[in-house]
Amino acid sequence: EDIGCLLSYIDDLDNPKELLEHIKEFKEDGNSFFKKGDIDNALEKYGFAGIFLTCLALEMEEDRETFC
Repeated sequence: EDIGCLLSYIDDLDNPKELLEHIKEFKEDGNSFFKKGDIDNALEKYGFAGIFLTCLALEMEEDRETFC
């Protein structure tokens, strides 16, 4: 269910540049958590960045759903 919500959000983004900005924010948040020693939250943020990058690379919605 959470994956469906995330995929829907990604589909609603207007352009790849906007998606890349979100990826950068997730990475920076992950780095911040990591520096504080909060590994669980860091991994979560890095994971979201990875999903967003994958969705950027996979053009078809079916491919994204299969991947997730």
